[in-house]
Amino acid sequence: LWWGHRIPAYYYEDNIYVAATKEEAYEQALNVAWEHLAAFDKPFLTLFGADDPVTGGLGEALAGRIKGAKGMPHEILNGCGHFCQEDRPAELSQGVIEMGKLAGILD
Repeated sequence: LWWGHRIPAYYYEDNIYVAATKEEAYEQALNVAWEHLAAFDKPFLTLFGADDPVTGGLGEALAGRIKGAKGMPHEILNGCGHFCQEDRPAELSQGVIEMGKLAGILD
């Protein structure tokens, strides 16, 4: 926001939340995002690249915190970085199909 100087704040559901620092505003926004993501109760599958330097260990965090991920298949695709669709497109596509079948959301 800009009112003559920068104020660390974020918007959520038509409200403005103000923090003491930019880092605190980021942390507050991230906590709200995790809270809502954790409540997601639809089937949630994860398939990450084993060599992903960006989201490397996020699969476990997502699978462990999201209601819809409980009991669903979660896989790591070897030989992939962050862009599995470019590194191993056929394997990624097949992995998504197989995981969807295991989860009961594809025939």
